[in-house]
Amino acid sequence: MVLIAWMMACLHAVTPTSPAEPMSVALVMTLTAPEAAQDHAVPPEASDAVAEAIARSGGASTRILSGDVIAGAGTHTVQVGRALDAAQGSTVVMIVSTARPRGELAGRYRWEVSAQVTVARTGGEVFTERINLPVNLTYVHEGPEDALKATARQLARRADLAVSRYQRGLQ
Repeated sequence: MVLIAWMMACLHAVTPTSPAEPMSVALVMTLTAPEAAQDHAVPPEASDAVAEAIARSGGASTRILSGDVIAGAGTHTVQVGRALDAAQGSTVVMIVSTARPRGELAGRYRWEVSAQVTVARTGGEVFTERINLPVNLTYVHEGPEDALKATARQLARRADLAVSRYQRGLQ
């Protein structure tokens, strides 16, 4: 009886499918700090880490767009629209991050990097995920860029996971 059930399960097994061709991804990242009136430059280490993580897992070609693409856009919807226009048909991964100092504890300077990761394609659904990443920095002079660099690997893993979830939703 168990053998028959096992054989029936094997008859209906479905092999996982992967996209026929790697998708093209356009990455847009920004960094703000609440205490500053202007946006900060995204460190290349952070954007490169995210681009490499996406390319490594999905075999996608990833190009990095300037954060100026979405600068001055007030709402999330407008930002996504501008990023999609600049992506020229590619899937957009947009990461809007904010770094905040959270105080000092035992000689370490606590920061929190909050990021909103959005994955979208022209004419498709928009997937958004919010992430909060705590980080401890060593020196008082380190700022938002250093906090983003310190969380780059974690942010890259979470962005890659968001892209994977988005792809699974398309199939």
